[in-house]
Amino acid sequence: MSVYNLSIVRGSKPLYKNFSVTFEPNTVTALIAPSGAGKTTLFDCIVNLLKPDSGKVIIKNNMKKEIKTTISYLFQEPRLLPSRSILQNIELPLLNVMNQKNARMRALHYLGRVGLESKVFSNVEELSGGEKQRASLARAFAYPSNILLMDEAFQSQDIRLKLHLGKLFKSLLKDEPKTVVMVTHDIHEAISLADRILVLDQTPLQIKLDEPVAKRGDNTKETASRLVTLEQKIEKVFLS
Repeated sequence: MSVYNLSIVRGSKPLYKNFSVTFEPNTVTALIAPSGAGKTTLFDCIVNLLKPDSGKVIIKNNMKKEIKTTISYLFQEPRLLPSRSILQNIELPLLNVMNQKNARMRALHYLGRVGLESKVFSNVEELSGGEKQRASLARAFAYPSNILLMDEAFQSQDIRLKLHLGKLFKSLLKDEPKTVVMVTHDIHEAISLADRILVLDQTPLQIKLDEPVAKRGDNTKETASRLVTLEQKIEKVFLS
């Protein structure tokens, strides 16, 4: 997925000017930028909710073709239908792309993957905040997309739940690879989950840092040192 020469002006504020970036297939890219800088606006362009002043988004070499059937979205707050069961919330979007039997099987599978197999018939209001976000994670992976956008998806959770959600995310992604673009303000979360970190700053937004993340499975002192250095580089962008 690539963004080419994107320019967006809101009022008198230029959010992007000739902004370009490519997200490699089946990798996780974290976007870190100041609050209100326009990260969510970029997502709106990717899913075709917002038309840029100029530039384009290209997915699979077909500019915005069948975009609604190729992208999943995970929000900061769980966006579940309160009048439906958790199972129905997962099934409903699937019914647009498969029959009811397959939708039911897939929904049950992913609810099981996030540990909600005993809650499938529970109403949304009966779940805790963490359970709702796990259901949202299940829905994002149950839908057969190849791109996942995460807009501060774990931001409102306490540290224990955030770590648990991150572990579930990595487990699901290992079995169901996707191109993931995640917005976060949490440097440690970005380093933990992402393969690549982009730091955006200034107005209009520019890429101030574009760094790969060392593989976390490599527990050598050299890898640990590189991760600390990366964290320092990110902090330096915002403190300079």
